[in-house]
Amino acid sequence: MNYESLKVMSADLKEALTPLALKLGEGAEHVYELAIRQSYVEGLTSLILCLVMLVLIAFQFRVIKTCSVELKESSSNDPLWIFGIILAVAGVIACFIIGIFQLIDAIRYLGNPEYMAIKDLLVLASTKPFL
Repeated sequence: MNYESLKVMSADLKEALTPLALKLGEGAEHVYELAIRQSYVEGLTSLILCLVMLVLIAFQFRVIKTCSVELKESSSNDPLWIFGIILAVAGVIACFIIGIFQLIDAIRYLGNPEYMAIKDLLVLASTKPFL
């Protein structure tokens, strides 16, 4: 980004925030502080969900190990154990993908809460109410 593009972005941001500032009046500073706190809450929530996904992945690996042992011990190749392994592998993949997205959100919200607060306020200002 060069200076001119930053200047244009600043003007666009000022233009977008002016109606919001007029709507909010004196409470704008309080709303901004709340938005920053909400960014921290969003980041911590994402981080906790990422840790929950890690616990679920560990549990599913244990299920895979148990099903594999049972499948090796039984000579009949019971389809229930095979289904358990397939289901647990699918769960590991799903939890891994969800965990990655939650980690990215946690980094974004905790790494730069002011930016995310402004971004959320801009999204809020640009959307029309349902009523």
